[in-house]
Amino acid sequence: MKVTENKTILVCQRGARHRYAIPRLLEDASALAALYTDSCAYSRLGRIATGLRKLNIRHSSIGALASRIPREIPKNKIFSADRPLLRLPFQQGIEVDYQRWGLQGACVVYSMYGEDLDCLEWAKAQGAKIIIDVFVHPDTNRIVSMEESKIHGISQSNSIATENEPSRRAFELADLLLCPSQWVADGTRECFPTCQKKIRLIPYGSSLPLQNSINPSPIDGRILFAGRDPLRKGLHYLADAAKRVREAGFEIDVRAAGIQQNEIGWMANGGEINCLGTLPMDQMRAEFRQAEIFVLPSLSEGQAGVVLEAMASGCAVIATRESGIDFESGCGITVPVRDAAALAEALIGVLKSRDQRNTLAEGALRQAALFSMDAWKSRLVQIVNEVSE
Repeated sequence: MKVTENKTILVCQRGARHRYAIPRLLEDASALAALYTDSCAYSRLGRIATGLRKLNIRHSSIGALASRIPREIPKNKIFSADRPLLRLPFQQGIEVDYQRWGLQGACVVYSMYGEDLDCLEWAKAQGAKIIIDVFVHPDTNRIVSMEESKIHGISQSNSIATENEPSRRAFELADLLLCPSQWVADGTRECFPTCQKKIRLIPYGSSLPLQNSINPSPIDGRILFAGRDPLRKGLHYLADAAKRVREAGFEIDVRAAGIQQNEIGWMANGGEINCLGTLPMDQMRAEFRQAEIFVLPSLSEGQAGVVLEAMASGCAVIATRESGIDFESGCGITVPVRDAAALAEALIGVLKSRDQRNTLAEGALRQAALFSMDAWKSRLVQIVNEVSE
C-alpha cells in the first residue's frame, strides 16, 4: 500500500520511542516530511555524548543520548532541539523550535499523546490534520498511584484528578486518535467519551524479526520477565506467584531483564527474582529463546513491546490484558491483573506440560505475524491516507 500522492506527514516525537520506528516506517513508505525531536545522536548534545563515550567516559545519561540514533531517516529530515534537563525561566520550550521550523510541506502532524499542545494548535490553524498516538492507557498514572498507595503507603497526588485536562484539549483538537490495543481504546473511550469516533485501533510492531520456528527445548523452569518499572509492570505479583509455584514443588528460575536487585528490596518475595540488569539486544534474543515462559503481569501499558518481541521469538506468553495484548485462541494465556494465585495456576499448567508450552509458543509465533514491521507500516500508511482524504 502506498501513501496518497503528495501527502506527507510530520512526526513530532520526544525521545527515541520505538527506536524511531514510526518516522522510519513512514520514510520507507515515502510519507515522511520530517522528524521533529529533542536531543538525539545527531544533535549538538548528542555529538558531545558520542564523543565522550568514545573517550570511554561512562555514564548512563551519556550512553542513553549517544544511542538515540534515528536510523534510515535522512539527516536533512531530522530537526533536533537540544534542551537542558533543567529549564531556566528565560529559556523557550521545544515547541517554539517546532513552529519556527514550520510544517515542511506536510499536510498531517503525528504527535505522541498530544505532546507540545501549543504546536498542535498552531499546526491546526495552518490547515494540517492532527494524528495523536495514544501510546498508553489514559488512566495509567492513577492506576500506578493507587498501587503505590497500596504497597508503599504513598498518598495519591492531588494532580491525578486534573492531569488529563491537557490531553482532553489535545484529543479534541485531533482528527484521529491511534490506540495500539483494545485496552487503550477502551480507556480512551471511558476517559474522553466525546472523542470516541476518532479512535482507530493501530497495533505496533515487534522490533525483533519473526523467527522461523520455536525452540522446542527451552531451559526447564526458565521464566522470563522484562521491563524497567517493576511496580507498574507487576513484578511483585510475579514474585508472589513464583513463591506459590515453588511451594507446589517446581524448580524455577525467574529472571527479570532490565531490573537491578536493589530496585526490588520492597517486595515481600523479591528473593524469588533473579535480576539480570540491562541486557544488550543480542542477549535478550537468547533469553527469549531459552525461556520456557515469558510473563508480563503489567498493571497498565499501551502495548508492551517486550510481549511482541517474546511472541516473535516463539516464546510461550502469559500476560494481563492490561499489557496491551489480546491473544487469539491458543496463542497466549491472559491472567487477571493483580492476581498472584491465578498467575501461579497458569504457570503451573504450562510447566507441567511441555506439549502445552510448545503449542502456546507456536501460537504466539503465528499471531506475531500481525505485529511485523511490514504489517505496522501498512497500518500507518492506511491511516495517513484516511486522514488526508
